[in-house]
Amino acid sequence: MGVIRDLILEQVEAGNAERDRLWLEAHRSAEPRLFISSLGGCVRKAFFDAYRRVEGHPWCVERTHPFDTYLLEKFKYGNDWEDITYRELLGQLPGRIVRNVSLGDSIWAGRADFLVGKCFLPEGAVIEHKTTATWSFTYSEEKRQLPYKSHCYQVLAYKMFLGQMTGLDIPAYLYYRSANNLWAEFEVYEFGKEVIFDGEIAGHLVGGRFLGRLCTEMVKFQTYWNAGKLPPRYETPTFVDFGCTKKQGRAGNRVAVPACQFFSICWPGVETPIEVGE
Repeated sequence: MGVIRDLILEQVEAGNAERDRLWLEAHRSAEPRLFISSLGGCVRKAFFDAYRRVEGHPWCVERTHPFDTYLLEKFKYGNDWEDITYRELLGQLPGRIVRNVSLGDSIWAGRADFLVGKCFLPEGAVIEHKTTATWSFTYSEEKRQLPYKSHCYQVLAYKMFLGQMTGLDIPAYLYYRSANNLWAEFEVYEFGKEVIFDGEIAGHLVGGRFLGRLCTEMVKFQTYWNAGKLPPRYETPTFVDFGCTKKQGRAGNRVAVPACQFFSICWPGVETPIEVGE
C-alpha cells in the first residue's frame, strides 16, 4: 500500500481508538442503557452494545469481528460531512441550532444530531444526519433504498422524547449525504399503524410508507430489558441481510460474510464466508 495511504489509515485508526477511549471513560460509571440508534436492528446486539462498558458483566463481551480500517474511514467521512452540514445550517440559522442533543429515559439513550429552534417551522425541527453509499440514492420506486427503516425509528424516537420534554409536536427529518455530495431529505411521521416519509432524493420528489409503529419496535427491546434476559439470536446467520452477515458477490454466486462485530459470540464455530448461491 502507498506511503500516503498508510499515513491516512494510521490516523483513522488512532482517531477511532481515542474516541473509543474517551467514550468509555465518560460512560463507565453510568447505568447501561439501550442506544436509540439500535431501533430497527438486532435486539441481541443492542444488549451487547449497551453493556460494552460494564466490565465483568456476562453481556460485556469481546468484539470478535471489529470494524476494519475501511469501515472506520467511512465513519470518519460521515462525521466530516456532518460537520460540513452543521456549519452550513449554522450560517443560515445563527443561534437557532443545537448539536448532539442528549435524549432518552431510564432505558434508552441517544443524541439527536441537530435540534433547530423556531425558524422555517413554527415548532422547529429535529434532524438526524446520515452519510451512506452513492448507490442508495436511486429514486426509482422499484430500487429505492432511502430512507432506511432503522433511521426512521431513530428519528421518531427523538421526536417522541422531545415531545415528552416540551409538549410540542416537533417535526422529524432525515438528511442524507454521500461521498460525491448526493443528498436526500425526508420528513418522517406516524399515521395509524404506518410510518410515513415524504421528501426528495437529489431533487426528485418521493414518498412512501411501511407498516410499523415506534412503540411496537421499542417494546421488542424493552420486553427483554425489563425481564433481565438476553434476547435470542436470529434463526440462522443469514436470516437478515446486514444482521449477522451481509451478502457479497454476483447473483448466483453470492456468499455471506460477517456484518456484526459480535458474530462469533452468537455463532461460535461457524466458518465464513457462507455460500448462499442467490
